Amino acid sequence: MLLGAGASLGYDETLQDLRRPPRTNEVLAKAYKIGVFTRNTFPNLYDKVMAHLVKQTNQAISEPTGILDVEEFLGGLADQFAAAVLAQSQLFSQQNPSTEEIKKLSEETHSLQAALGETWYLLFDTLRTYSIAYVANFDAYQRLALAYLREPYSVISLNYDTIFEMAILNAGLSLNYFPPNPPRSIPIAKVHGSIGWLNPLARTVVNPSIKRPDVLKFVAPLIYSNRFNMGPPQILDPRSLATIGLSDLLRSGSDYDEPLLIPPIGNNKDYDKATLYQKVWQLAAGMIGQSSELVLVGTTLRRQDVKLCDTIANNLNKGTKIVAVRGVKEVTETLNAILPWKPDAIETFDSFEKYAKTL
Repeated sequence: MLLGAGASLGYDETLQDLRRPPRTNEVLAKAYKIGVFTRNTFPNLYDKVMAHLVKQTNQAISEPTGILDVEEFLGGLADQFAAAVLAQSQLFSQQNPSTEEIKKLSEETHSLQAALGETWYLLFDTLRTYSIAYVANFDAYQRLALAYLREPYSVISLNYDTIFEMAILNAGLSLNYFPPNPPRSIPIAKVHGSIGWLNPLARTVVNPSIKRPDVLKFVAPLIYSNRFNMGPPQILDPRSLATIGLSDLLRSGSDYDEPLLIPPIGNNKDYDKATLYQKVWQLAAGMIGQSSELVLVGTTLRRQDVKLCDTIANNLNKGTKIVAVRGVKEVTETLNAILPWKPDAIETFDSFEKYAKTL
């Protein structure tokens, strides 16, 4: 089983659009609509998004609700940051570099790094909002959870949210992110991280003079391109997210947490940033290698997701049955391109809801 962000569309087809958890390219627009993505909270990311939309549409934009390929956009920011860092290095190697040039380049580098770092916290706050709003109603997620009682399975999730976890708990079952796996507990490998996983960064880089409302401005530039691993990560009970908000992660300039996520930043994803990621990917590889059936829900297996495609190609056994829930054309093309063997006819379903009703 492989759950992607598109699976969010299937958990209750009766919900209004704004109440459905966002797919990747909707996340910034929906974050704005629900009041999470504001210039006051995420100033650097907000300004970069607005400038990009203006350039993309060639017209004035009043709010960040336009069409945006988030993976391409964030990947572009990461590329710009890398170029700015290189330019800084080259500038400092010159004799008597211009003070004005140094200041301008330093400010741009800091702004790009801060915009990328703000993404971690925007994803946390946005998807937390959707996760705690979930109400089980014998929907596709809950049907999938209950199916475990008839035929146990493993799940690889590309989602940061904890909606499936909430469905599992509401079904009277439990979940497990790492082995060993007890009875009635569904194993889940969240290869892109989770809003319920936190990396404690207390006393890493410290600025005790920072006031609480401004902690994110201090912390955000530290997150991207830096690795701080202070010990075992904190794995939250999904239900506790109802009482844990952004301010609880950013307590002070000497005590703050980093959401353990791998944001959609193109080819700049850092899978070695935390040791937890390596453990999760090893678990996912084992799940794929042991599967007799691979069900892809809401993911088209983009070729840009190199690590995911490589993990499938290197571990999926020849002859494994494949089911595609949405996006069968893209899934077929990707699998034909990455697998050393040709898959048999791929079974397909139009929606997660329709697939779940067969369980």
